[in-house]
Amino acid sequence: MSEEISKNTPEQEVQNKNRSGLLSELLQKEGKLLLVILVLLFLALKIVFFRESFLSTLRITLSLFGMFVLTGWALTYYWREKLSFFERIIVGVAISSAVLGIVSYYAGLLGWPPRYQGYVLPVLLFAGGILYFISFTKEKSDSEK
Repeated sequence: MSEEISKNTPEQEVQNKNRSGLLSELLQKEGKLLLVILVLLFLALKIVFFRESFLSTLRITLSLFGMFVLTGWALTYYWREKLSFFERIIVGVAISSAVLGIVSYYAGLLGWPPRYQGYVLPVLLFAGGILYFISFTKEKSDSEK
């Protein structure tokens, strides 16, 4: 029954499995390193904000991590083969900071209230980086044919 529903050729199904395998391999390898960065960031912020509660520090950590580190990691996927993971994180934080600031400025000029920009813009940039990842791996697998 699943063969009747699927309209992909066998080659396309293999490419889709390769692409999902590449994504899972990337997330396994780099996900552990991102988790280490998250823990180190939490420890650093807990030292700086030692009088704050655990949950307040955790909230600040997750906000900064999601806004700058994860977004920068997704935006710098293009340089995955040229730069090491930690170089991409450092460059990604700078790129994410710059892009978020510029996009937020122009969104404010267009009348979008700043109250929602801190939540929506990082998610949009992260999604853009992931969509680029998916399209880049698709183009790369098509060119290898």
